[in-house]
Amino acid sequence: GILGVNSLVVMSFCCTVPALEYIASQCGMSASVHNVCTVACAAGLTCGIGYAEYQTALLYSLLHDSQKETQALLDNCSDGFCAIDGRTGHILSASAKLHNVLKKPEQFEQFSCHEHVQSTVRRAFQDGELVPTVANLRLPPSSGCSGTDSCMRLVPYSAGEGQVSLCVQLQNVTGVGSALCTSRTIGA
Repeated sequence: GILGVNSLVVMSFCCTVPALEYIASQCGMSASVHNVCTVACAAGLTCGIGYAEYQTALLYSLLHDSQKETQALLDNCSDGFCAIDGRTGHILSASAKLHNVLKKPEQFEQFSCHEHVQSTVRRAFQDGELVPTVANLRLPPSSGCSGTDSCMRLVPYSAGEGQVSLCVQLQNVTGVGSALCTSRTIGA
């Protein structure tokens, strides 16, 4: 729900104070001004915390929607994307499209260990530089054919929380030698 633990605690306090005042008034005692002020403050605090938590829930909802939109964009505008651990270099997660490009588990290992993938991850993780890189990577064979060297553009789009997120784009050049697609940093 929208109201969190803080609001429930304050609301419980607000309900307890009037209940005690009611009991005191039934016993012939009068409620003090201090108790009335306490109730008013607690009620105001409850409303303020409830509003803040409502706004937090709205922001969380907007963030979730934004993440879904980003996911859809990455799924449709790339040949895959993945999150790589910034410390170990291992792939933490990968999109279904990247699984289709790198068909075998050993291809994922080869991809994540490739020197240009590692340098892109290291640059993003340690230096905070989200600089695209072009690299030659060997893709797995398809339909019994031999594997092909492919030119891939590696675009880091997020670095934080111990991981680097990469968008992988095939440059539609298959079977090329290293002379046609040299590994390089774009814009450097």
